[in-house]
Amino acid sequence: MTWLDRMAVNFDTRLAFQSILVGASIFAVYGFSPDSGEKDSRVQSRLYSHLDHADRCVANGNTSEAIAYAEMVLLRREITVYVDESKAPWQIKEDAAKALRDAAINWEDALNREIKFRFVPFRDADVIIGYADGVRFDGKEAAGTVRWTRQVMNLGSNQYHYEVRANITLRAHTPAGSMMSYRQMLHTAGHELGHVLGLEDSVKQGDLMGPLRLDRPVERAAKAERDSLLSVRRQAGDILARVNSYDKVAVRQDYDNVIVQVVSEPSEKIEARKPSVRNVRGQRRPALVRSSVRDKQTEPREKVFKIGGMAR
Repeated sequence: MTWLDRMAVNFDTRLAFQSILVGASIFAVYGFSPDSGEKDSRVQSRLYSHLDHADRCVANGNTSEAIAYAEMVLLRREITVYVDESKAPWQIKEDAAKALRDAAINWEDALNREIKFRFVPFRDADVIIGYADGVRFDGKEAAGTVRWTRQVMNLGSNQYHYEVRANITLRAHTPAGSMMSYRQMLHTAGHELGHVLGLEDSVKQGDLMGPLRLDRPVERAAKAERDSLLSVRRQAGDILARVNSYDKVAVRQDYDNVIVQVVSEPSEKIEARKPSVRNVRGQRRPALVRSSVRDKQTEPREKVFKIGGMAR
């Protein structure tokens, strides 16, 4: 083991705060084929819970809620990002900014431009990214941290809105005190954004979602990682396609009913049933109500992976 390897021990880009079993970590290496119909352990289990809930909503005819949950998995809107460089050393600011933007572009390319990151002012951001001289987790050195929330809100009147937010901290110095390099920061930023998109950790060195070796940082997601995320996104897309089919049938049935009413009743009766037009300006909107099914990851996870090792 070289001095660099020793310095890298326990220096890990893992920081999504979610407990994970050793067995699930092993499956992350030898996992299911994305198209096998099984739940892929590379993907956060909560995403499957959201898709299952969306399926039930479609079956129950609650298509608006189903759309919100499916789109929360797909992240159909732009993912807005604010970068706080106030604690980034001036020597690495240029490399740090480039690493973040390249990490975002790499994920856009990996997902066939189905997602879009946009850098915005603080008030408009879903994802906040900052820097710290050093990052520790569970008493050990770490490359970065991320806390996220993923939830659907019920606005009333059969209207739903999804929200995904995250707070990421990236390390500016290695444990030995030297500045983090562009490639090391690229691995760390890409890893944390991968968690926001829905991926779990991998224990395999060479995976973007795996541990960071300071002498061998990873720049892009491995094919298996891309395929896993694309697979769960296809499932979300299939739900939206089913919703579209359901809505078309419902619209046709409503149209047929209207035709029956028009030809079977005198026009004056139809006119009498029309609701009067009221000015609803100033009407209060219902308060936001959180849906019962949500994904909220705000507590630290209990296990940290060593470099090239298994969960403790």
